[in-house]
Amino acid sequence: MVGKRGWFESLQTTSRVPSSTSVEQNDNPKEELESGKLPAYNSSLVYIINSLQHALPSGLKCLQVHTLFKETITLAVHVSSSFFFVVFVLCNDYFPKCRVRDVYLCCCEHLKMKESILLGLASRVPSEGLGGDRPRHEYYFLDFDSKVAKYGPKHWRFSYPWGRPFLVLHLRVRIYLPDAHTIRCPVVLQYYYQQLRENLLDQWSTPESVSEERCWKMASVAYEADSLNDDQTESNKAQYFPLWVINTRGLDYVRRNLRNIENEAIQEFCEQASSSPFALNCHLYGLRQYKVDTVDNAFIGIIGLEMSDVGDDGGRNLRRTLPWGDIVLLSFNKRKLKMLGANGSCTSLYAHSEEKARYLFEFCKIVHQAVLRINQYFYSCRERFERTSEEDRKVEKPNRNDTDLRLISSEEGISVSSPEPNNEEPSKTNVLETAVRKISLIDNIPAASVPASESLIEQVFPKPPPIDTSLGRQTTEACSCEKFEE
Repeated sequence: MVGKRGWFESLQTTSRVPSSTSVEQNDNPKEELESGKLPAYNSSLVYIINSLQHALPSGLKCLQVHTLFKETITLAVHVSSSFFFVVFVLCNDYFPKCRVRDVYLCCCEHLKMKESILLGLASRVPSEGLGGDRPRHEYYFLDFDSKVAKYGPKHWRFSYPWGRPFLVLHLRVRIYLPDAHTIRCPVVLQYYYQQLRENLLDQWSTPESVSEERCWKMASVAYEADSLNDDQTESNKAQYFPLWVINTRGLDYVRRNLRNIENEAIQEFCEQASSSPFALNCHLYGLRQYKVDTVDNAFIGIIGLEMSDVGDDGGRNLRRTLPWGDIVLLSFNKRKLKMLGANGSCTSLYAHSEEKARYLFEFCKIVHQAVLRINQYFYSCRERFERTSEEDRKVEKPNRNDTDLRLISSEEGISVSSPEPNNEEPSKTNVLETAVRKISLIDNIPAASVPASESLIEQVFPKPPPIDTSLGRQTTEACSCEKFEE
């Protein structure tokens, strides 16, 4: 029987992995994207401190969060109500404990992020060596609505060394998007870009995974992106390539030939990193091909579902790809994960424990529903944009007679105005500029900075991937989970 504390208790790590993840998380982006502000959190339960040696009141513990830029955020979190218990029970009140969402939003506020939809807090766990015994880690995201104390080490209430963090977490990208242009917060975009950079070194670690030409192209774009803000990139060119490219060409060759590419480097890097095969905008977890296997010898990438075998040298051999729209059924039974495609094909993989299989099953549900909601939001914004543009095109051409009056409809009501004489018909550029101004409160993009062209709709509101019709009618409030069965 699976223990209450999780299934990595045998590993000597302070980071606890959730045995299950709530699907009822706040992944609806509408309010946050339109307001441009972070959701509120309980700041009395978590706050930033300077160091681990900071003296804390009773009931508070130190927690550390490592970011993708190698920064460490130290926080004081309320995990125990030992001191407040008697006082608040006598007052018939309840003193809440800090939840994962409070810690996450406190970190977002500290880093000056304006969006909290894409990232999350994860626990890092060493994974089994894959092909050539390459060490790597897997990241398991914590439930936002769970209490922080749930993921603490065993017996932390009674004995835990002073000066050490009660829990160590990692701030990473939780939801990947098909198009990075929809990310409006520059800080979130930087973290999204850094996550893909890290995925490149981890997932493209063998020549069987990707061609050398693609590595050079990605490295050039990444180098250009980093050179905008970093003067030290000249001495660190090796960090833009997988190790096998450095071993093949040599470090001097790389330094001589790495050139800049004049473009919008970060977004281009994200776009190229999201292309198949072996796209980097996915979570990669090790699984087993057969029930009797004793080590992980297959990968599952959560971007849709991408299944790969592991070669003798550790390289990935793409076995099958299932976009979300082609998945008829995803289920798990103990350690077995079963994936049924629209063409009737069935694939089964095995986790090394029942809790890992359950986590992957529920995490697939979370990612799928979050992507649906985000795509639905941008699709509705696109429809509103097109509808506004169509209404502007139907505005009557002003009469040349200055004494005529015309009605102009607006959001405030109906007003009467006298048109100025104009012998030219309104151009499409003016129509698009007017439409952009009308929805500036929605997309938070200054109208003057948006190019007025026919491709503007695609730039501001790109069409999302087709919504899976097998789920039935989708709404922004909720989406069906019929294709996920336990």
